[in-house]
Amino acid sequence: MTVKIGITDGFRLEVDFAMEKHFFAEAGFELKVCNCKSEDEIIEHLADCRIHCTVAGSYSERVLRALPELKGIARYGIGLDTIDVPLATELGIQVCNEPAYCVEDVANHAFAMIMDLSRKLTFYTTELRRGNWGFSKGYPAKRMQNRTVGLVGFGAIARRLKELLTPWNVRFLVYDPFLDEKAIAAAGAEKVEINELMELADIISIHCPLTEETRHLFNREAFIKMKPQALLVNTSRGPVIDTLALAQAIKEGQIYGAALDVMEQEPISPEHPLCSLSQVVLSPHAAHFSEESFLILRKSVAAQALQIARGERPAYLFNKSLWKN
Repeated sequence: MTVKIGITDGFRLEVDFAMEKHFFAEAGFELKVCNCKSEDEIIEHLADCRIHCTVAGSYSERVLRALPELKGIARYGIGLDTIDVPLATELGIQVCNEPAYCVEDVANHAFAMIMDLSRKLTFYTTELRRGNWGFSKGYPAKRMQNRTVGLVGFGAIARRLKELLTPWNVRFLVYDPFLDEKAIAAAGAEKVEINELMELADIISIHCPLTEETRHLFNREAFIKMKPQALLVNTSRGPVIDTLALAQAIKEGQIYGAALDVMEQEPISPEHPLCSLSQVVLSPHAAHFSEESFLILRKSVAAQALQIARGERPAYLFNKSLWKN
């Protein structure tokens, strides 16, 4: 019997999957592309697939236990917060991701958002299209030189962003509970606790995973601690920020502005109060995307799904304990 490989939520990638279909067909495997938008649909439509490729499909305990034939999950992306990895491991289901494909792209996107906010590019564009000429309107423009940047999480993306900002003689503060002071100092930054970072940073860029500890890490109390001129940038996970509290903090002048690529609810509603604020820059969860990164991602996920199907160890296996050697 031919092993089936299923794509859970193909609509999210906005491609026809011709490349993947050809790749798997040549290897002797069948590809099934689905557009599941709920756990029920995953259970119903992919029960006959032994390997799943997913963007944001929910693989909760309920889903995992309902799919006894499932042997592997390959995620189009880095984070695994939609997958119950401990249970998958217990059930012998291999979980893999693609941690390297978009490091440059997300770092560039965060850098661009910082520069956009500081130099008011989106604001000026919007005003000019409304027929309003003038450089002093709206919130103040800022220089990058000699500012203090706080990095929440210090993985590959945050480190690349640090490299991009270094020429501006920036001071870097890092909050990362998984790294010690010596390791952070060796990278040219200072290890601080989260409250200190909030109080001292002019720019805060978020690069941490979504966990119970980081959910709403930036809330009303956090914004009170931050500088009135602080900028907040998020290219990690939307729920790390309480976005209603953020909108209120900007309206009340508690912080200067924000740039978000990720939202608590996606897509964000045009009625959300953040959408009406001139000192807010938004993008549609696009930081990871470039023609180059997207091709790398698609090829990597397909290759790892094929490795699982053939009984080989996938290149970026997350639950490594399933392979003893």
